Amino acid sequence: MEKEKTQPKEATAPKISSIEDLFRKAVELYKKCYQTILGLMLIGVLTVLPMIVVATLLFVTVALVGGEPNTFLMLFSGVLAVVLFLAVIYISVSAQAGTFLYFKKSEPQKGVFAIFNKARKNYFWPFLWLHILAAIILMVGFMLLIVPGIILLVYFSLISWVLIFEDTQGFEAIKRSTNLVRGYWWAIVGRFLAVYIPVYIVGALPAMVFEQGPALQFTNFLFQILFFLITPFFIAYHYLIYKDLVKIKTKSQKKAS
Repeated sequence: MEKEKTQPKEATAPKISSIEDLFRKAVELYKKCYQTILGLMLIGVLTVLPMIVVATLLFVTVALVGGEPNTFLMLFSGVLAVVLFLAVIYISVSAQAGTFLYFKKSEPQKGVFAIFNKARKNYFWPFLWLHILAAIILMVGFMLLIVPGIILLVYFSLISWVLIFEDTQGFEAIKRSTNLVRGYWWAIVGRFLAVYIPVYIVGALPAMVFEQGPALQFTNFLFQILFFLITPFFIAYHYLIYKDLVKIKTKSQKKAS
């Protein structure tokens, strides 16, 4: 009898964790990280308040002075507005980088301000430059009939994690994010949509229930607070996807070599 020839099995690409697993792990991470992440987010939000206060005081001062425009006052107001605007960018970007830095296990977790200062000193310029580059490329993509922009948006979705975890900057971080996502574009889209669509539906409910007025405004305000409080969950969910893809791609590279 002739021996049966065994057909080589086709290699199947490893799969990312299921939506259920990602959701469960993200909830567990949320319980551990929400206080620190919310603290970092608050730093970014609260920096806007001084700018609003100063702008209001300047407006009131100009209104009280009246008459012809005061050249010195206008010049001073303009310089102060620019300084405050740059300060808001500096603090907000540093705080945002800190929300990613929190998950880097090699970094000692000493509290909100320790993480913020670490992000401010080490990641402000790389983080800002990386996102400016990505924004320019995405803008061009969205100008080309929108679809290319959506495709690139998913490919670039891991750039912040790549910068913080792999110390890869600029175009190299964009290329690395693209390589991580390659082969898993639809899987990532599905996992993002699974958590973001329900949020957008819930966020649209007040406009469906209430007409324009105080009730709608108050409800929207409550929903904004709710979404702010659950944002650490989405950051944790995003982090888990990144770690999954790094693990998968590392194994693939080892097998290839």
